[in-house]
Amino acid sequence: SATDYEVSYYKKIGEDATTHEQVWSTDSVDPIDADDYKAAITFTASGHAPIEKEFTIEYKAVTITAKNASKTYDGLSLTQSGFIASALEEGDTHTFTVEMTTGSTITNAGVTENVIATVDGVSVTPAVSVKVGNYTVTTANGMLTINPATPETNAAAEDIDFGQTAVVTFTAPADAKGKVTFTLDAADTGVTKAIENGQAVCEFENLTIGSHKVECVYTGDGNYTSGETKTANFEVRSIDCALTINYVYADGTEAAETYTDSVEIFKDYSVTSPAIEGYTPDPATVEGTMGDEDMNGKTVTVTYTADEYTATFVDENGETVETVTFTVETESITEPAVPEKAGYAGEWEEYTLGTSDIIIKPVYANITSIQLENYEENSEIGYKEDKTFTVKAEDLPEGAEIHWFVNGEDVGTGESYTVEDPTDDYTIYAEVIDKDGNTLDTTKVQSVKVRNGFFDRLKAFFIDIIEKILGKAIADLLSSVC
Repeated sequence: SATDYEVSYYKKIGEDATTHEQVWSTDSVDPIDADDYKAAITFTASGHAPIEKEFTIEYKAVTITAKNASKTYDGLSLTQSGFIASALEEGDTHTFTVEMTTGSTITNAGVTENVIATVDGVSVTPAVSVKVGNYTVTTANGMLTINPATPETNAAAEDIDFGQTAVVTFTAPADAKGKVTFTLDAADTGVTKAIENGQAVCEFENLTIGSHKVECVYTGDGNYTSGETKTANFEVRSIDCALTINYVYADGTEAAETYTDSVEIFKDYSVTSPAIEGYTPDPATVEGTMGDEDMNGKTVTVTYTADEYTATFVDENGETVETVTFTVETESITEPAVPEKAGYAGEWEEYTLGTSDIIIKPVYANITSIQLENYEENSEIGYKEDKTFTVKAEDLPEGAEIHWFVNGEDVGTGESYTVEDPTDDYTIYAEVIDKDGNTLDTTKVQSVKVRNGFFDRLKAFFIDIIEKILGKAIADLLSSVC
């Protein structure tokens, strides 16, 4: 029964340094706090001897953990300074005062511990129990975590003309680091460039005409993930190349107006050189294919060389005397000597040096000259009086003959001719006729009057008798006397 005994509680104060005996409080206490105690039981009714019993109220274990905090990397610092305590037993209303004298801060992606400084004014070392009041307090660091961000990236390239350099630009956040691999048209290997100031730039040269694709793969860095592969598409446009053709003569002077045109790169071209009479162009056709080396233009020079023609000098029979070559640039040629022809002065026929072969024949002018000796335009003789006419001939051609014409009738040949026994007036002249029947020269016509009166005829009668009797010489003598 409660009335039979009385319980008093004494708190252990320490130990006597000399006797090493335990020292207890002198007054009874309420055993609430964690400590060593002694319970003294006194029996009041039965006279039972007092009983003492030592016991201990243990420190309650409490763990205080820093709050975890996390975010995705945004370039700003992350700091967490708040804490929560582990749950206490029901009815335990103790509240801990936690102070952080040094808070942890993290800016870049990663994990760091968040350090606690004091609990209820007691310095606490993480992971080591420290008595704080009626508690053994253990602190656990919180974790600050910044997770890598998925970067906003892009890849772009401008269309270019053939022969230009394609520039592919990969853009990322300004503070991104790391590298980007640029792979052109699904090649086996790519080109790796470092990101600087939020960009990585790659250049591609000597690209073919048409569509191209560059895949850009970002490796990421501590603050950014690799993200998605970005693609840059662009076109290499075809270009026109200037074609210039200069037309010149052999001396470099202009032969025709310069030709200019544009030809698409890698396309064929064919331009016929203009025709210039008397000249041959080299080449006659300018043709080929525009290549890489023609991107800045192609210039071709066509040279016109004067054509050679022949001037063939022939004689009267068409046999070649000499052949001379000439061109349209030749102003004159050296002529061979004209074949000689007796009785003629020869020269070459007129000709023009043009754009064709020519045959040049000789032209002969008659230089044969004949004239009647003792020429009288009008003369008079006796009836049946013989008269001999003689010509003086110069440069008589070979084979030519002197023909005599009396009253227009060809009566014979020779250097002289005698008109015998004329009874009527007559005319006489001579011609030089060549072997081909051509008249080369003609003398003047001499008119001869024949006296045919009675006495003239009588005289002629007697002279004829005397000639028959005494001979012609005597008859001529008498005729001249009479």
